[in-house]
Amino acid sequence: SMNGNDGLKAALSQRIDLIILDVQMPDMDGFEVAHLLQSHKRTKDIPIIFASATKKEKQSIMKGFEEGAVDYLSKPLDPELTKAKVSVLLKIQQQRRELLQKNLSLEKADQQIKLLNADLQRNLTQLETLNKDLESFSYSVSHDLRSPLRSIIGFSAALVEDYGDKLNGEAKKMLDSLQRNARRMNT
Repeated sequence: SMNGNDGLKAALSQRIDLIILDVQMPDMDGFEVAHLLQSHKRTKDIPIIFASATKKEKQSIMKGFEEGAVDYLSKPLDPELTKAKVSVLLKIQQQRRELLQKNLSLEKADQQIKLLNADLQRNLTQLETLNKDLESFSYSVSHDLRSPLRSIIGFSAALVEDYGDKLNGEAKKMLDSLQRNARRMNT
């Protein structure tokens, strides 16, 4: 017993899953109400079933579909047929909502992946910079150590050559070990 304006207010003020819209209503007919529902962002995706007591003329049915109807029922409504159609459309509407929710979840996950990839790229760039710094440091340390190592190798060789016959066995072992380790480190 609602008129078109009341129906519009109800559809805009609460969550509606399905609308059964009478073609013949006071103030504005069902086609006008459907047109307004389809033009509003909040109600444009609500499925509409038109109900009409008038003879099912093809032109009237086609106008209903053009205004966004998903089905058409003749009045008086057959309770079993109405229940079956409503049940199917509600199930489709629920699946549509679930699909939209999953799509939003996927979009959020995709955004998160993009953020993680950007973070990973920053970390890789930072790691490359740190590796270059480490390589440069390693080269510098290696270069700085070679000069004292050559001195150790050279002086220990000179000691063995000049004073080798005056050194006891333990001192010779220590000098050999010093030279061997210095050469290994130099290498």
